Amino acid sequence: VLAAALAFNPRMKLARAQRDAGAAGVLVAHERANPTLSLSPEHLISAAAGVSPWVVAVSLVWPLRTAGKRDLAIEQALAADDAALLNAAAEVWSLRTDARSVVCAAEFAWARRALANEEASLRVDLVTRMEKQADAGIVSRYEVARARLDRDASTLRLHQSDADVIAARHDIAGLAGVPLSEVELREPGDVCIK
Repeated sequence: VLAAALAFNPRMKLARAQRDAGAAGVLVAHERANPTLSLSPEHLISAAAGVSPWVVAVSLVWPLRTAGKRDLAIEQALAADDAALLNAAAEVWSLRTDARSVVCAAEFAWARRALANEEASLRVDLVTRMEKQADAGIVSRYEVARARLDRDASTLRLHQSDADVIAARHDIAGLAGVPLSEVELREPGDVCIK
């Protein structure tokens, strides 16, 4: 689940993009600004008679960062890159924690469903036996009714545990970033239960 989450989870994709943006910021900070050449028309106020007052002015602007501003920009870009790297590491750890949580929740839900299934089948068998005993006059109808209520309650617990297993599978699929059909192909283990 963790490997799939690292590959497909959108949170990891965002962390990678932020890390790439931080690395790009460092490259930009190390670059020197390009000079700008511009041609623009200018109007001369004191133009000679018979000569056009309009001329083409050529200007070259060469930007320089002085007083250590370039070094400060590099330092800030490196700090932003380090922060992006730490955020990505924190996201990996968060995904690991979340993966462990959803896998353990799925294992517990699977175990609860197995127990509920076993209990439901035992309750059905008990009701069948008690009905035969009530017909023979060995137990009262009250005890049979009580056994039926317990059977119905165990059936409800079985349905609730089925819903919990489905919800756990959805959680795994959401965290791993894979379709639910891929999660349904596999049964959870019992690492968390032992």
